[in-house]
Amino acid sequence: MTRSVAASFAVLPLLLLACTGTTPPANQPGDVPSADAPAAGASSTADAEQIKRGEASLKSGDFQAARDTFQGIVDKNPSNARALHYLGVSLENLGDKAGAEKHYRLALEKAPELADATLNLSAMLIESGKSDDAILVLRAAIGKSPRDPGLRANLGHALADKKDNDGAAKEYKASLASADDPQVRLALASVLAAAGKKDLATAELEKIAAKADKRELLATIGDAFGRLGAFAQCAGAFDKAIALQPAAELHVQRGLCRHELKDEAGAKDDYDKAIKLDGSYAPAWYYLGMYWRGAGKTAEALKAFEKCKQLKPDSPHGKKAAERISELKKAK
Repeated sequence: MTRSVAASFAVLPLLLLACTGTTPPANQPGDVPSADAPAAGASSTADAEQIKRGEASLKSGDFQAARDTFQGIVDKNPSNARALHYLGVSLENLGDKAGAEKHYRLALEKAPELADATLNLSAMLIESGKSDDAILVLRAAIGKSPRDPGLRANLGHALADKKDNDGAAKEYKASLASADDPQVRLALASVLAAAGKKDLATAELEKIAAKADKRELLATIGDAFGRLGAFAQCAGAFDKAIALQPAAELHVQRGLCRHELKDEAGAKDDYDKAIKLDGSYAPAWYYLGMYWRGAGKTAEALKAFEKCKQLKPDSPHGKKAAERISELKKAK
Protein backbone atom coordinates (compact mmCIF):
# COMPACT_ATOMS: atom_id res chain seq x y z
CA MET A 1 0.00 0.00 0.00
CA THR A 2 1.78 3.09 -1.20
CA ARG A 3 0.63 6.46 -2.31
CA SER A 4 1.71 9.85 -3.47
CA VAL A 5 0.15 13.20 -2.69
CA ALA A 6 -1.94 14.99 -5.27
CA ALA A 7 -0.88 18.32 -6.70
CA SER A 8 -3.50 20.71 -8.08
CA PHE A 9 -4.03 23.85 -10.09
CA ALA A 10 -5.31 25.71 -7.03
CA VAL A 11 -2.60 28.31 -7.64
CA LEU A 12 -4.36 29.40 -10.84
CA PRO A 13 -7.47 31.58 -11.00
CA LEU A 14 -10.62 29.49 -11.00
CA LEU A 15 -12.19 29.83 -14.41
CA LEU A 16 -14.21 26.68 -15.05
CA LEU A 17 -16.65 24.81 -12.88
CA ALA A 18 -15.03 22.12 -10.79
CA CYS A 19 -15.69 18.83 -12.51
CA THR A 20 -13.40 16.23 -11.03
CA GLY A 21 -11.55 18.48 -8.59
CA THR A 22 -7.83 18.04 -8.11
CA THR A 23 -6.00 15.20 -9.67
CA PRO A 24 -6.14 12.14 -7.50
CA PRO A 25 -2.88 10.60 -6.30
CA ALA A 26 -1.56 7.65 -8.22
CA ASN A 27 -2.21 5.42 -5.21
CA GLN A 28 -4.76 5.96 -2.47
CA PRO A 29 -4.99 4.87 1.16
CA GLY A 30 -6.24 1.32 1.11
CA ASP A 31 -4.16 0.25 -1.88
CA VAL A 32 -1.93 -2.69 -1.05
CA PRO A 33 1.24 -3.76 -2.84
CA SER A 34 1.49 -7.17 -4.34
CA ALA A 35 1.51 -10.07 -1.94
CA ASP A 36 4.58 -11.20 -3.85
CA ALA A 37 6.56 -8.24 -2.49
CA PRO A 38 9.35 -9.41 -0.15
CA ALA A 39 8.35 -9.36 3.50
CA ALA A 40 11.40 -7.56 4.88
CA GLY A 41 12.32 -8.94 8.27
CA ALA A 42 9.98 -11.94 8.00
CA SER A 43 11.39 -14.94 9.81
CA SER A 44 8.89 -17.70 9.13
CA THR A 45 6.33 -19.12 6.74
CA ALA A 46 3.75 -18.47 9.45
CA ASP A 47 4.59 -14.75 9.39
CA ALA A 48 4.22 -14.70 5.59
CA GLU A 49 0.80 -16.33 5.80
CA GLN A 50 -0.31 -13.88 8.46
CA ILE A 51 0.88 -10.99 6.32
CA LYS A 52 -1.24 -12.27 3.42
CA ARG A 53 -4.21 -12.45 5.78
CA GLY A 54 -3.59 -8.89 6.94
CA GLU A 55 -3.24 -7.68 3.35
CA ALA A 56 -6.62 -9.20 2.56
CA SER A 57 -8.13 -7.27 5.48
CA LEU A 58 -6.59 -4.03 4.21
CA LYS A 59 -7.93 -4.62 0.72
CA SER A 60 -11.42 -5.25 2.09
CA GLY A 61 -11.27 -2.12 4.28
CA ASP A 62 -11.35 -4.03 7.58
CA PHE A 63 -8.60 -1.96 9.16
CA GLN A 64 -9.27 -3.10 12.72
CA ALA A 65 -8.77 -6.73 11.71
CA ALA A 66 -5.65 -5.73 9.79
CA ARG A 67 -4.30 -3.89 12.83
CA ASP A 68 -4.88 -6.92 15.04
CA THR A 69 -3.18 -9.23 12.56
CA PHE A 70 -0.08 -7.09 12.07
CA GLN A 71 0.16 -6.27 15.77
CA GLY A 72 0.24 -10.01 16.45
CA ILE A 73 3.11 -10.47 14.00
CA VAL A 74 5.06 -7.56 15.47
CA ASP A 75 4.53 -8.81 19.03
CA LYS A 76 6.20 -12.07 18.05
CA ASN A 77 8.77 -10.60 15.66
CA PRO A 78 9.52 -6.89 16.28
CA SER A 79 12.03 -6.92 13.40
CA ASN A 80 9.48 -7.72 10.70
CA ALA A 81 9.65 -4.47 8.73
CA ARG A 82 6.80 -5.35 6.38
CA ALA A 83 4.49 -6.06 9.31
CA LEU A 84 5.57 -2.82 10.98
CA HIS A 85 4.80 -0.93 7.78
CA TYR A 86 1.39 -2.54 7.39
CA LEU A 87 0.63 -1.87 11.04
CA GLY A 88 1.33 1.79 10.26
CA VAL A 89 -1.04 1.59 7.29
CA SER A 90 -3.77 0.09 9.47
CA LEU A 91 -3.34 2.70 12.18
CA GLU A 92 -3.37 5.57 9.69
CA ASN A 93 -6.64 4.33 8.23
CA LEU A 94 -8.04 4.07 11.76
CA GLY A 95 -7.13 7.73 12.35
CA ASP A 96 -4.12 7.13 14.62
CA LYS A 97 -1.60 9.34 12.80
CA ALA A 98 0.92 9.32 15.64
CA GLY A 99 0.86 5.54 15.84
CA ALA A 100 1.14 5.28 12.07
CA GLU A 101 4.17 7.58 11.96
CA LYS A 102 5.84 5.60 14.76
CA HIS A 103 5.45 2.30 12.93
CA TYR A 104 6.43 3.66 9.52
CA ARG A 105 9.63 4.94 11.10
CA LEU A 106 10.24 1.64 12.91
CA ALA A 107 9.81 -0.18 9.60
CA LEU A 108 12.43 2.06 8.02
CA GLU A 109 14.83 1.50 10.92
CA LYS A 110 14.62 -2.22 10.25
CA ALA A 111 14.64 -1.95 6.45
CA PRO A 112 15.74 1.48 5.13
CA GLU A 113 15.24 0.21 1.57
CA LEU A 114 11.50 -0.32 2.12
CA ALA A 115 10.22 2.32 -0.30
CA ASP A 116 6.57 1.60 0.52
CA ALA A 117 7.09 2.81 4.08
CA THR A 118 8.95 5.92 2.91
CA LEU A 119 6.18 6.79 0.45
CA ASN A 120 3.40 6.35 2.98
CA LEU A 121 5.25 8.16 5.74
CA SER A 122 6.15 11.07 3.49
CA ALA A 123 2.62 11.33 2.08
CA MET A 124 1.14 11.38 5.58
CA LEU A 125 3.63 14.01 6.71
CA ILE A 126 2.85 16.25 3.73
CA GLU A 127 -0.88 15.87 4.27
CA SER A 128 -0.34 16.74 7.95
CA GLY A 129 1.51 19.97 7.13
CA LYS A 130 4.94 18.52 7.97
CA SER A 131 6.57 18.92 4.59
CA ASP A 132 9.98 19.73 6.11
CA ASP A 133 9.99 16.35 7.85
CA ALA A 134 8.85 14.67 4.65
CA ILE A 135 11.71 16.26 2.72
CA LEU A 136 14.27 14.87 5.19
CA VAL A 137 12.77 11.37 4.98
CA LEU A 138 12.61 11.45 1.19
CA ARG A 139 16.11 12.83 0.63
CA ALA A 140 17.54 10.06 2.81
CA ALA A 141 15.69 7.43 0.76
CA ILE A 142 16.60 9.02 -2.59
CA GLY A 143 20.25 8.90 -1.57
CA LYS A 144 19.91 5.10 -1.69
CA SER A 145 17.45 4.88 -4.62
CA PRO A 146 17.92 7.99 -6.79
CA ARG A 147 15.88 6.64 -9.69
CA ASP A 148 12.80 5.61 -7.73
CA PRO A 149 9.97 7.54 -9.46
CA GLY A 150 7.64 7.47 -6.44
CA LEU A 151 10.24 8.90 -4.09
CA ARG A 152 11.15 11.67 -6.54
CA ALA A 153 7.46 12.48 -7.13
CA ASN A 154 6.70 12.71 -3.42
CA LEU A 155 9.72 14.95 -2.91
CA GLY A 156 8.29 17.11 -5.68
CA HIS A 157 4.97 17.27 -3.81
CA ALA A 158 6.72 18.23 -0.57
CA LEU A 159 8.71 20.98 -2.29
CA ALA A 160 5.60 22.23 -4.08
CA ASP A 161 3.88 22.45 -0.69
CA LYS A 162 6.78 24.70 0.39
CA LYS A 163 6.23 26.85 -2.75
CA ASP A 164 9.62 25.76 -4.13
CA ASN A 165 8.25 25.42 -7.65
CA ASP A 166 11.63 25.13 -9.37
CA GLY A 167 12.77 22.44 -6.95
CA ALA A 168 9.49 20.59 -7.35
CA ALA A 169 9.73 20.75 -11.15
CA LYS A 170 13.22 19.24 -11.00
CA GLU A 171 11.95 16.30 -8.92
CA TYR A 172 8.90 15.71 -11.12
CA LYS A 173 11.14 15.64 -14.19
CA ALA A 174 13.43 13.13 -12.47
CA SER A 175 10.41 10.97 -11.66
CA LEU A 176 9.13 11.17 -15.24
CA ALA A 177 12.54 10.16 -16.55
CA SER A 178 12.03 6.80 -14.81
CA ALA A 179 8.28 6.38 -15.33
CA ASP A 180 5.89 8.44 -17.46
CA ASP A 181 3.00 8.87 -15.02
CA PRO A 182 0.23 11.27 -16.14
CA GLN A 183 -0.47 12.30 -12.53
CA VAL A 184 3.16 13.32 -12.06
CA ARG A 185 3.15 15.18 -15.37
CA LEU A 186 0.00 16.99 -14.26
CA ALA A 187 1.80 17.96 -11.06
CA LEU A 188 4.72 19.21 -13.15
CA ALA A 189 2.34 21.33 -15.21
CA SER A 190 0.88 22.72 -11.99
CA VAL A 191 4.20 23.96 -10.59
CA LEU A 192 5.25 25.32 -13.97
CA ALA A 193 2.02 27.31 -14.06
CA ALA A 194 2.58 28.50 -10.49
CA ALA A 195 6.03 29.73 -11.57
CA GLY A 196 4.43 31.74 -14.38
CA LYS A 197 5.64 29.36 -17.11
CA LYS A 198 2.25 28.87 -18.70
CA ASP A 199 3.55 27.88 -22.14
CA LEU A 200 5.62 25.09 -20.61
CA ALA A 201 2.69 24.05 -18.44
CA THR A 202 0.42 23.90 -21.48
CA ALA A 203 2.98 21.79 -23.34
CA GLU A 204 3.03 19.25 -20.49
CA LEU A 205 -0.76 19.07 -20.46
CA GLU A 206 -0.76 18.49 -24.21
CA LYS A 207 1.54 15.48 -23.70
CA ILE A 208 -0.95 13.99 -21.25
CA ALA A 209 -3.98 14.78 -23.41
CA ALA A 210 -2.43 13.06 -26.42
CA LYS A 211 -2.38 9.72 -24.58
CA ALA A 212 -5.29 10.08 -22.13
CA ASP A 213 -8.15 7.62 -22.54
CA LYS A 214 -9.94 7.95 -19.19
CA ARG A 215 -12.87 10.33 -18.82
CA GLU A 216 -11.87 11.56 -15.34
CA LEU A 217 -8.30 12.32 -16.42
CA LEU A 218 -9.48 14.09 -19.57
CA ALA A 219 -11.88 16.22 -17.52
CA THR A 220 -9.07 17.17 -15.16
CA ILE A 221 -6.83 18.05 -18.09
CA GLY A 222 -9.60 20.10 -19.66
CA ASP A 223 -10.12 22.00 -16.43
CA ALA A 224 -6.38 22.66 -16.19
CA PHE A 225 -6.23 23.91 -19.80
CA GLY A 226 -9.09 26.27 -19.01
CA ARG A 227 -7.32 27.67 -15.97
CA LEU A 228 -4.32 28.37 -18.19
CA GLY A 229 -6.46 30.14 -20.76
CA ALA A 230 -5.77 27.45 -23.39
CA PHE A 231 -9.41 27.25 -24.42
CA ALA A 232 -9.02 25.40 -27.71
CA GLN A 233 -7.14 22.61 -25.92
CA CYS A 234 -9.69 22.80 -23.11
CA ALA A 235 -12.55 22.15 -25.55
CA GLY A 236 -10.57 19.36 -27.20
CA ALA A 237 -10.04 17.54 -23.91
CA PHE A 238 -13.74 17.75 -23.11
CA ASP A 239 -14.55 16.54 -26.64
CA LYS A 240 -12.67 13.33 -25.83
CA ALA A 241 -14.18 13.02 -22.35
CA ILE A 242 -17.73 13.45 -23.70
CA ALA A 243 -17.07 10.93 -26.47
CA LEU A 244 -16.19 8.35 -23.81
CA GLN A 245 -19.27 9.06 -21.67
CA PRO A 246 -21.43 12.19 -21.84
CA ALA A 247 -22.34 13.95 -18.59
CA ALA A 248 -24.08 17.24 -17.81
CA GLU A 249 -21.09 18.75 -16.04
CA LEU A 250 -18.77 17.87 -18.93
CA HIS A 251 -21.05 19.63 -21.41
CA VAL A 252 -21.17 22.71 -19.19
CA GLN A 253 -17.38 22.70 -18.95
CA ARG A 254 -17.04 22.48 -22.72
CA GLY A 255 -19.70 25.13 -23.12
CA LEU A 256 -17.65 27.51 -21.01
CA CYS A 257 -14.59 26.80 -23.17
CA ARG A 258 -16.64 27.50 -26.29
CA HIS A 259 -17.93 30.73 -24.77
CA GLU A 260 -14.33 31.87 -24.23
CA LEU A 261 -13.63 30.99 -27.87
CA LYS A 262 -16.59 33.23 -28.91
CA ASP A 263 -18.52 30.18 -30.11
CA GLU A 264 -21.80 31.17 -28.48
CA ALA A 265 -23.91 28.80 -30.56
CA GLY A 266 -21.67 25.92 -29.55
CA ALA A 267 -21.84 26.98 -25.92
CA LYS A 268 -25.64 27.08 -25.97
CA ASP A 269 -25.72 23.66 -27.61
CA ASP A 270 -23.68 22.27 -24.74
CA TYR A 271 -25.89 23.85 -22.08
CA ASP A 272 -28.97 22.42 -23.83
CA LYS A 273 -27.39 18.98 -23.98
CA ALA A 274 -26.44 19.19 -20.31
CA ILE A 275 -30.06 19.93 -19.39
CA LYS A 276 -31.28 17.09 -21.59
CA LEU A 277 -28.92 14.72 -19.77
CA ASP A 278 -29.76 16.04 -16.30
CA GLY A 279 -32.48 18.64 -15.94
CA SER A 280 -31.66 19.03 -12.24
CA TYR A 281 -28.09 20.22 -12.88
CA ALA A 282 -28.40 23.85 -11.77
CA PRO A 283 -25.17 25.23 -13.34
CA ALA A 284 -26.46 24.28 -16.81
CA TRP A 285 -29.54 26.43 -16.26
CA TYR A 286 -27.42 29.29 -14.91
CA TYR A 287 -25.12 29.37 -17.94
CA LEU A 288 -28.05 28.98 -20.30
CA GLY A 289 -29.49 32.06 -18.60
CA MET A 290 -26.20 33.87 -19.14
CA TYR A 291 -26.34 32.94 -22.83
CA TRP A 292 -29.88 34.32 -23.19
CA ARG A 293 -28.95 37.48 -21.26
CA GLY A 294 -26.02 38.06 -23.63
CA ALA A 295 -28.35 37.52 -26.58
CA GLY A 296 -30.74 40.15 -25.24
CA LYS A 297 -33.53 37.63 -24.58
CA THR A 298 -34.68 38.77 -21.13
CA ALA A 299 -37.72 36.49 -20.84
CA GLU A 300 -35.71 33.37 -21.72
CA ALA A 301 -32.89 34.44 -19.40
CA LEU A 302 -35.28 34.97 -16.48
CA LYS A 303 -36.84 31.56 -17.05
CA ALA A 304 -33.44 29.84 -16.95
CA PHE A 305 -32.25 31.78 -13.90
CA GLU A 306 -35.50 31.04 -12.07
CA LYS A 307 -35.05 27.33 -12.76
CA CYS A 308 -31.48 27.43 -11.44
CA LYS A 309 -32.60 29.26 -8.30
CA GLN A 310 -35.48 26.82 -7.79
CA LEU A 311 -33.20 23.79 -8.08
CA LYS A 312 -30.35 24.96 -5.83
CA PRO A 313 -31.27 28.22 -4.05
CA ASP A 314 -28.39 28.08 -1.56
CA SER A 315 -25.69 27.00 -4.00
CA PRO A 316 -23.22 29.50 -5.51
CA HIS A 317 -25.00 29.29 -8.86
CA GLY A 318 -28.41 29.60 -7.20
CA LYS A 319 -27.31 32.76 -5.40
CA LYS A 320 -25.81 34.19 -8.59
CA ALA A 321 -29.03 33.39 -10.42
CA ALA A 322 -30.97 35.38 -7.81
CA GLU A 323 -28.65 38.34 -8.40
CA ARG A 324 -29.12 38.12 -12.17
CA ILE A 325 -32.91 37.96 -11.75
CA SER A 326 -32.83 41.11 -9.62
CA GLU A 327 -30.65 42.91 -12.17
CA LEU A 328 -32.88 41.96 -15.10
CA LYS A 329 -36.07 43.00 -13.33
CA LYS A 330 -34.59 46.36 -12.40
CA ALA A 331 -33.54 46.93 -16.01
CA LYS A 332 -37.09 46.42 -17.29
